[in-house]
Amino acid sequence: MNAVLTAPEAAAESRRHPVTVRKALEASELHGTQRMKGGRWSIRRECLNAWIDGQKCAHLAPSNVTPMRRPA
Repeated sequence: MNAVLTAPEAAAESRRHPVTVRKALEASELHGTQRMKGGRWSIRRECLNAWIDGQKCAHLAPSNVTPMRRPA
């Protein structure tokens, strides 16, 4: 099993509609990351399990978008 899921994979595994998963990601209810705004979501399996159980993920950040930055 893969430790990182895409939004459609997370929707299938949680038995929820993909739109529900994307809305949870955008509302920071479900923790996930994007390499760029509007890009593909990456969701850790433990974050998905916490969301399914109605708990906060251990590494829930204020923003779900993780910008790629080049080293200075």
